[in-house]
Amino acid sequence: MSFNQYYLLAIFFVVCLWMPFGHASQGIANNERTYYLDFRSYHNLGMQEAGAERLEQTAADIKLGLRARYELSPDWLLHFDTRAVGLGKNIYKRENSKFSSEAYLEIKRLYISANQVSDYIPSLSIHVGRQTFRDNNAWNYDTELDAIKLEFNRTLLQWQLAYGGRFFSYRLGDNEFNLNIEDSRFLLAELKYQWHYKHYIGIYGLNEQNNVAENQTGRNFATNDIIQPRSRLNWLGVQAYGRRAFGRGELEYSGTLAVLSGDTQRLNISTLPNNDRYIASYENQTLKNGTAIDIRLIWRKTMQGFSLGFNYAGASGDNNGGALSQYNQPGIASNKKRVLGTSRYRYYGEALNPKLSNLHIVTLTAGYPLSPFFWFESAYHQYRQDRALPYIDASSPGLTPNGQSGEIGQGLDFVFGGVLRKNQQAQFILSGFWGGKAFDGVTSKKTIYRVLINYRVFF
Repeated sequence: MSFNQYYLLAIFFVVCLWMPFGHASQGIANNERTYYLDFRSYHNLGMQEAGAERLEQTAADIKLGLRARYELSPDWLLHFDTRAVGLGKNIYKRENSKFSSEAYLEIKRLYISANQVSDYIPSLSIHVGRQTFRDNNAWNYDTELDAIKLEFNRTLLQWQLAYGGRFFSYRLGDNEFNLNIEDSRFLLAELKYQWHYKHYIGIYGLNEQNNVAENQTGRNFATNDIIQPRSRLNWLGVQAYGRRAFGRGELEYSGTLAVLSGDTQRLNISTLPNNDRYIASYENQTLKNGTAIDIRLIWRKTMQGFSLGFNYAGASGDNNGGALSQYNQPGIASNKKRVLGTSRYRYYGEALNPKLSNLHIVTLTAGYPLSPFFWFESAYHQYRQDRALPYIDASSPGLTPNGQSGEIGQGLDFVFGGVLRKNQQAQFILSGFWGGKAFDGVTSKKTIYRVLINYRVFF
C-alpha cells in the first residue's frame, strides 16, 4: 500500500470515529450522515475489425459508502463522501480473456466550506478540498478535484473561481474509463446572470495544464484506460439556458458556444496481442479557433406528462498537420445529465459515448414518467464527422473509421431510471450503435451494443 493510501485510510478512520461524538454540545442542526450501497454492472460489445476478434468488456462493482456533513464551528462545515469499492473486470477477445479484480478505498468528497467569508461580502463562500465540479450539462467538466473555490451566489448574479487538480486516487467516477489527471491542473471561472426568472446567460473559461512527459512513445496501458497527452489548453465559451411555461406545458432550452486554443499532441496508438495498447508515436499540435456548439430544446406537455427533446451538437475538425482549427472537448467532461426525467445518462449515446470533436450529432428524445420519479426515455442519434478522418474520439472499443466517409452511423438508447422508493434508485439501459459508410472495408461487424444496470440504496 502506498503512502497516499495509508494517508487516506488514516483520514477515513479518524473522521468516522470523531464525527458521531465531536462537538456534541453544539447541536446537530447541520449534521447529516447517510450510508449507501451501490451495485453497478455493464457489458459492452464492440466492433469487429477486419481479420481480428471482436472486443468485449464486462464489469461489475459494489460500493459501500458514507456521506456526511458535520458542523466544525458556527461558520465552517466538513463535507465527506468515501466508499470501499470491490471491482471485477473482464476485457477480452473471445479467444483471449483477461480478468482483473481489485478492492480499494475511494475518496469522492472531503472538503471544508464557509458560507460567508466576510461580513462585508455575505454572498461569498469558500470551499477547500476534494469536491465535485459539474457545469449545467456536464459539457465542460464533471469530475472531482482537490481545489480551492470561491463562490458568489445572489439571486440574480452568480460567479465561481476555482483552481486545483487531482493529487491522489484516479479511481473516481463510474470505474469504466479511468482518466488519470493527477498530472493536470485546472483553472475554472464562470459568471452567469439571471436576466429573467429562470432564464440565465453567462460566460465561462477553463484552462488545463499538465506535466505529462512530452515523449510517451512505447508506453503500455490497458484497453479501458484513457491516456492524457501533454497539453496546454484554453476553453472559452458563452451559454444561455432556462425554461418557460406555456399553458399546461413547459419549454426548456440551453445553448453553448465554445472556442478552443492551445498546444497538445496527437498520440498514435497500436494494440498488442494481449489486448493492451501502446503509444507508437506522437505529433505536437497547435490548436487555434476550434469551435463547438450544443443546442437543446425540451417540450413537456405537463410537469408529469409525455416529453420530447431535440439536441444538435457540432464541433470543428481538421487534419492540417501541426496547426489545427479542431475542437477537442475537455477530458473531464462526462456528457451525462438528466435529459427528460430523473436519471442521468450519456446524452450523446451510451453505446458510442463520443467526445464532441470533429463530429456533428443530431439527437431526438422522447420519454414518459412511469411514476412521478421514475421515467422511461428513448433517444435516437445520427453521427457524422466534420471531416472524414481515420479516428474518432469515443470510448467504445474497436473503432477504426476508414477516413474516406464522414457517415459514422446511428445510435439508439432505451433508458429506465429514477427513484423506486424514498431510499432507492435504479437504472437500466439498453443501447446500440450501427456503423455507417465510415467503417466500410475496415470492420467485419459494424454494430456496438451496451447493457447497464445500476442500483443504489441509502440507509
